[in-house]
Amino acid sequence: MAENTFQGGSVGGDPFGIPDEPDRTSILAILSLVSSLVCCIPGLGLIGSGLGVGAIVGISSSRGRVGGKGLAIAGIIIGALVTFGWLGIGLAINEGISKAAEFGVVVEHSVNDDVASARSVLAPATEQVITDEQILAFGDQLEQAYGAYVGLPQGAAEYFGTFVETMSNQQNQPGFQTAQQFYPQTGQYAMIPVPIKFANGAPVIAVIADVQSGGPGSLPGIVNVLAELPDGSLIWLIDPPQPNAARAQPLPNATPPEPDAAPDAPGGGGDPAADPPAEPPAGDPPV
Repeated sequence: MAENTFQGGSVGGDPFGIPDEPDRTSILAILSLVSSLVCCIPGLGLIGSGLGVGAIVGISSSRGRVGGKGLAIAGIIIGALVTFGWLGIGLAINEGISKAAEFGVVVEHSVNDDVASARSVLAPATEQVITDEQILAFGDQLEQAYGAYVGLPQGAAEYFGTFVETMSNQQNQPGFQTAQQFYPQTGQYAMIPVPIKFANGAPVIAVIADVQSGGPGSLPGIVNVLAELPDGSLIWLIDPPQPNAARAQPLPNATPPEPDAAPDAPGGGGDPAADPPAEPPAGDPPV
């Protein structure tokens, strides 16, 4: 009887042709894990998850010749977590910028001559002393310098784009330093930079808010607003308070000033010209 020489025709004796060990690891699986682990760059997590899905599809169709399924699964999970993390950060940034842009409404109301609305966002201390003329004059000065009012930036991209474009002008930086001199950041005041678009430019407005005012769900009251004109001059919504003058402190080991000399006693050899004339003795007047 002839010997049967058919042994299954497979590597390693597997009748289905599936090797015991994969020949190589999927390149897509490796790239998936590496991309997901580089979480400091937004978007790579999403790319890593996509590469992981492609790697699993390729591994499943390789009939065991390609490995790395665990790497691909890890890349998908880590990439998804990183993507959701960046999405949450982006939403938080966008929400914060939307809140910051809301502080610019006082300028919007000023240029639109809406005095009542401008007063509604001011801190109580400012609202009590500011005049309607000051509110209107602030908006008029901005439009005379920068043209017609266009609007507040919408969204994070426009906010940052307008802000970077404006801050490239070095003249805008002294305005913030000046605002900090009058309203130091000591816990009561917060300075919010708000780029506002006009026809001929976008000045950054420094809005000073009283963080101790305002109720839940409402913005803190606006104490003052500072803007820098193209010529470098600064304008305020209302005249700021004078900064506290530094008290003079004596230098260490300084010699104290000597006290004033005591006045000379009568007849003590002082200046004769300074001595008062002697009074005549009492008695009968001369004949």
